[in-house]
Amino acid sequence: MKKIMIFGSTGMAGHVLTYYLLSIKKYKIINISHKYKLNNESIVLDIGEIKTVKKLILKMKPDIIVNFIGILIKASEQRPDRAIFINSYFPHFLEQFGAEHNIKIIHLSTDCVFSGKIGDYSEMDKKDGEGFYAQSKALGEIINDKDLTFRTSIVGPELKSDGEGLFHWFMNQRGKIRGHSQVYWTGITTLELAKAVDAAIEQDLAGLYHLIPDKKISKYELLLLFKKIWEKNNVYIEKFEELGLDKSLINNRADFNYKVKGYQEMQEELYDWMNQHKELYKQYEGSSKTMVLVTGYNGFIGMNLVETLNKMDNITVLKFGREHKLKDLKSFISQADFLFHLAGVNRPDDENEYEKINTGLTQQIIKYIEEVKNPIPIVFSSSIQAELDNPYGLSKRRAEDLLMEYSKKQKVKTYIYRFPNVFGKWCKPNYNSVVATFCYNISHDLEITISDPNKQMDLIYIDTVIEMFIGSLMEEEKDISKYYQPIKSMHKLTLQELADKIYLVHDMIKRSITPDPADEMIKYIYDTFITYLNGKKKVAVH
Repeated sequence: MKKIMIFGSTGMAGHVLTYYLLSIKKYKIINISHKYKLNNESIVLDIGEIKTVKKLILKMKPDIIVNFIGILIKASEQRPDRAIFINSYFPHFLEQFGAEHNIKIIHLSTDCVFSGKIGDYSEMDKKDGEGFYAQSKALGEIINDKDLTFRTSIVGPELKSDGEGLFHWFMNQRGKIRGHSQVYWTGITTLELAKAVDAAIEQDLAGLYHLIPDKKISKYELLLLFKKIWEKNNVYIEKFEELGLDKSLINNRADFNYKVKGYQEMQEELYDWMNQHKELYKQYEGSSKTMVLVTGYNGFIGMNLVETLNKMDNITVLKFGREHKLKDLKSFISQADFLFHLAGVNRPDDENEYEKINTGLTQQIIKYIEEVKNPIPIVFSSSIQAELDNPYGLSKRRAEDLLMEYSKKQKVKTYIYRFPNVFGKWCKPNYNSVVATFCYNISHDLEITISDPNKQMDLIYIDTVIEMFIGSLMEEEKDISKYYQPIKSMHKLTLQELADKIYLVHDMIKRSITPDPADEMIKYIYDTFITYLNGKKKVAVH
């Protein structure tokens, strides 16, 4: 059984390599870390003490040393002396010491040795990267007939909370971020790297090898993959085309019997790996949860929406209602990734309440968003009465105008739904819903009043409303120029037709007949009606 010594066992690449090689049980693993132990077998060592490094290597007698130690861009610029020692000198020290003691070295390099001005760089192209990181890594590449340098770019989870990698950065983001569609990449996951190291050991691969997939991908596309696979719906990726950079690599060698997987498959395998090693990645728990704020959560639509959101994975609901103060609203907004603005009045005792709540609260929400600098998508529950010039309609229309201005200014999506009469479970009877009033009265054997039998009504069922809301929440591509959302599945019928259908449902219930699912309106009325039967009533707060 070969002995593998891994330097950098707590790093982004090193910890995955260590645990992967341990899991396949083909090698004796000696893992070397810098500050803290990866596991009970870890050896903590400062590689700056070269004499100590030599003694350890001679004592442990590894067959192969994997060097995954490196200083990244920021630290290299801050401490060029350490960048030169760790990125440049140490790999060549290992190369020389390994040659003297018949130890193979596997070293990890980066696509950053190239500037990105051209793209499709081969193993033979001039290394023209700029800055201490690029140049120190370029100097550190070991190229000979015995040892191996993998040149690539990696993404993956980290053990430290202040990691610099792209994946770590992405998992800690919320809200709107930029995805560079003109920055190209040919990298791999840390798990794919670990598998390739195993294959390279088996095949005794040597020299400089570009470890890459078959084709390049943009950083924008890569972030979309992260979002999809980790279900990180609390991030909105804006395509950014202004910056162009291409550090993509090509591989001209055919002597390694290993095919790097496609980008999606690599990410999916990494996702499974992280789930199998949750104890390592607790810092990412909850990072994919979308914080959804619902104003008016204890109203009719709000109660139904919250019920649905609470059943969804990766959703945390923040609820703002009349019992809260405005400072609570500001706090909720600072945490939120998405806002459903449902709070409003439609039958106040004082007409001034229309403007104060329907328009004023919307204005306050926008003000708080700007103060906490958290521009988030907003779904606004408006009304078809916004087309009219009555006090209610005017207050709703002014709120719509405010939200459209907010969308333009902040470049974030606003969804405006002008709903007709919404009906369904938990709607308060004898208030402003004729369906709720008729269902309640008929279910309690009370009379109903039909003022105009031929009055035409547009109705929409609450589940349809919630379905549209969830569609907006989950929408991938957000066209910010499209404010007004189409209203689907409206039902048109007269007041008399509505009453007749409710009486029919009442009779069906008495005779224990269930509705035909194909008759949509009867089914919706049935589901609404049974919520008003004695012992089952629950209504919204208005």
